[in-house]
Amino acid sequence: MAAALIFDARGDLFGTTSGGGENDDGTPADGTVFEIKKIVAGYATTPITLVSFDGVDAFSPGNLIADANGDLFGTTPDGFTVDDSAGTVFEILNTPVGYDSAPTILVDFNLPSLGAKGSDPVAGLFADANGDLFGTTSEGENDDPDSGTVFEISNSGFATTRSVVPTTVTSDILRQNDDGQATIWEMNGNDAIGEGAVSPNPGPSWFAVGTGDFNDDSHSDILWQNASSGQASIWEMNGNTLTGGGPVSPNPGPSWFAVGTGDFNDDHHSDILWQNTDGQASIWEMSGNTLIGGGP
Repeated sequence: MAAALIFDARGDLFGTTSGGGENDDGTPADGTVFEIKKIVAGYATTPITLVSFDGVDAFSPGNLIADANGDLFGTTPDGFTVDDSAGTVFEILNTPVGYDSAPTILVDFNLPSLGAKGSDPVAGLFADANGDLFGTTSEGENDDPDSGTVFEISNSGFATTRSVVPTTVTSDILRQNDDGQATIWEMNGNDAIGEGAVSPNPGPSWFAVGTGDFNDDSHSDILWQNASSGQASIWEMNGNTLTGGGPVSPNPGPSWFAVGTGDFNDDHHSDILWQNTDGQASIWEMSGNTLIGGGP
């Protein structure tokens, strides 16, 4: 059965395969959930496998839906207790560091308490305004192939609004020395409560333009620009520790200056605001240090 694709706020595509993939131990898997990244030229030509179903959790996943937090939900017609193979409803959590590599089984139709009420949920799921999930099974009570069921899952964890963890926001100070060395002062009000140098030192030709959360991990990152070439670079940070990022491509050239950051397309990733020496402004919509859209 062919499954449809879905897309998130950034335009990345998500889908499933009913077979194939590879487990952690190198053995063949029984279906996958994959992602295809949106890039400035269109879409990446190679999918990223998020989950390979090992035939123990479940196998042969079908259509996906996504909640407001980007968590993925779907069904498998087979799985978990393979001898019975009555199917599952699963979730794949979207975490600050990426998607979980294994599904969370929300409903196992192989359980004695459920197996008599339907099996083989081959169709996709739907969610209502309360986050309750609805679906169908192709076989009915006691695995009757000539009937089927419509089911509801309440308290499923499907988020209808993006979760925001209440925090006390305390902004810190990013400083840069004439030799290029950057330092972060951790602040509580106007009191410095911590200090740390950012390593490595990019050198005096690089200027810290500003900060923003470019990879949606709830940590501020640093946007740099080289004064002579115009090349921009994003350092993904955790405190004053460099954790990822890299150069931004393409290089806009020395006539363009990065003048600020902001989430202009509301995808929870900071973007770059540029201005040319002739006054023209341009917005680069970013996902990490990857340009995915925008324009003058």
